[in-house]
Amino acid sequence: MGKGKDLVLSQLLRLEGSRKPDPRLWIFSSTDNRHFNYNSKPLFEYVLKNCPQIRPVYVINEEKLSGRLKSQYGEEYFIRTDQKEGIRKALAAGVWFTSAGMPVYGPGIGSGRQIVNLWHGIPLKKIALLDPNLKTVSRITFSSLYSSNYSDIVTTSRSMVPVMAKSFGVEESRIRIWGQPRCDILFEQTRKEGFFHSFF
Repeated sequence: MGKGKDLVLSQLLRLEGSRKPDPRLWIFSSTDNRHFNYNSKPLFEYVLKNCPQIRPVYVINEEKLSGRLKSQYGEEYFIRTDQKEGIRKALAAGVWFTSAGMPVYGPGIGSGRQIVNLWHGIPLKKIALLDPNLKTVSRITFSSLYSSNYSDIVTTSRSMVPVMAKSFGVEESRIRIWGQPRCDILFEQTRKEGFFHSFF
């Protein structure tokens, strides 16, 4: 399913849903909803292991990878948002974590839920809205489907805050210096002081 069809279907399914998103249901996603990588992966694994009060669910729209991950972690922890039931599950969640893109697309989709953009590095080059090659239509789409929906965007240091704010077209108050889960998970002390300590 392409982003256009996904956008239309997600909006239709949003109209049929009336319940408040569940703050204990957390959705994780990464690049194109087809990869198990970047900061979303270690955070998903951490929550699965350490937070029994949370139901973590990862979006994988790639059939073979989805099958392997279900065998490894359990079928109940993975959904596909190129299918109606997967979109419904994502829309029922009160918290989303993404490293790139969105689990489900739509203007105003951040209303009633916390959407945290973990990102996947530091901006060594001009990214997102600072990219000089980004066309006007893409800028409008990016702002309405991504930037306006993020409640928090994660970075690693104070010096990165203005850059990330300009890159995503948001106020600096939405940029959080929480570190990166894929780095913090490697070091016990950092885990106590970095992202995991800050968010949890």
